[in-house]
Amino acid sequence: MSDDDPQDSSPGQLLRAQREQQGLSRGEVADRLCLNEQMVSALEADDYQHFVSVTYAIGHLRSYARLVALDDSDLVNRFYQKNPDLRRHLEPMIMHRSRQISGTDRPILFLNWLIGLTILVLVILWYRDNYVLRDSTPPEPLLTEAGQAEPATQTTEPPQEQAVPDEPPEPEAGADSVLQTPFADDPPADDRGQAAIADATDAAETTTADTADTDTATDENATSDQLIPGTGLSLLEVALVGGDSWMEIYDVHGEPLFFKLARDGLEQTLSGQGPFQIVIGNTPPVRLTYQGQQVDIEAHVGAAGTARFTLE
Repeated sequence: MSDDDPQDSSPGQLLRAQREQQGLSRGEVADRLCLNEQMVSALEADDYQHFVSVTYAIGHLRSYARLVALDDSDLVNRFYQKNPDLRRHLEPMIMHRSRQISGTDRPILFLNWLIGLTILVLVILWYRDNYVLRDSTPPEPLLTEAGQAEPATQTTEPPQEQAVPDEPPEPEAGADSVLQTPFADDPPADDRGQAAIADATDAAETTTADTADTDTATDENATSDQLIPGTGLSLLEVALVGGDSWMEIYDVHGEPLFFKLARDGLEQTLSGQGPFQIVIGNTPPVRLTYQGQQVDIEAHVGAAGTARFTLE
């Protein structure tokens, strides 16, 4: 084997010949490859004992070949042909790197699968609670002032008045004469008419006074604290117009009367013992009515846009 036969030349011989042909010194090659001159000399002498591993030696051969315009793949093939023992040493290293999953990796894979499955189940449960069950829940009935569900309205036809004859019927002939003879103590017909008119006037005045008293009592009840009779509970009306909002309403004991995302179009009456602690996330669509008056929610909005206040 000689340098004149390129087919039998070693990688180092080809590199040295190409370097000399291009007029490069070992120092210039070392500077461009970031190596020292001893390693360049070792590559040209096919001495690979100075390298940490065969992989590093092949990498430096490829870099040197590209620098002097040689085919790096052909140079590596020549390296394997000249050094079969190094090839057998390199192949087990490659197989070791591409090994399959060992038994120690299986618990980690199982844990990853378990975490992913748990996250998927939680997402499904969240979707069911917030969309599926909410859409299938029937609307809550409105509460009346007595705290009971308002019954269906029934239409009742007013009783028909019976026709009253303008004149009393004449008695039949041959009837008892006693019926036609007035008693001696009866007042004259004119006096009886005037007494009937006076009685009707007194009755009308009495009815008017009773009606006025009833209206006064109704107005007093309407302007009261809207307490449910016999319970001491107050009524709070909630309505949403033009949007959704998260709402929290707690009674005097801290029990939640309302704790959820209120949807647009909601109308609901709540009963509880005040004062009420209220938290509203999106205030513009919310309407609150308490003690017969609408609550000014915007006056309680904080810097974050959330309203937190107490209704006494």
